[in-house]
Amino acid sequence: MSLSEKDIAEMKALIKAHVENYPDLNELLASGKVVKSGAWYEATDKPSWDKILPFATEIRVSKNGQAQIKISKPSKTLQAIAKKL
Repeated sequence: MSLSEKDIAEMKALIKAHVENYPDLNELLASGKVVKSGAWYEATDKPSWDKILPFATEIRVSKNGQAQIKISKPSKTLQAIAKKL
């Protein structure tokens, strides 16, 4: 199956968007907008959820009823590809 030029352009745009929009977790943690509990993250407000949710790999509900998610690590391969685009 070959890809059309439109498909290739869409894939390039998706890769660039994924790399450019990856949240700065250290900044979110330092500002208190995201709380880390082990490998799980819990956002304290809606804008923070909107930033980290596209990068979630797992989701669960904590004992106190708060939603927690695991976030994928930034992909070095995708970053290298995005630099070449």
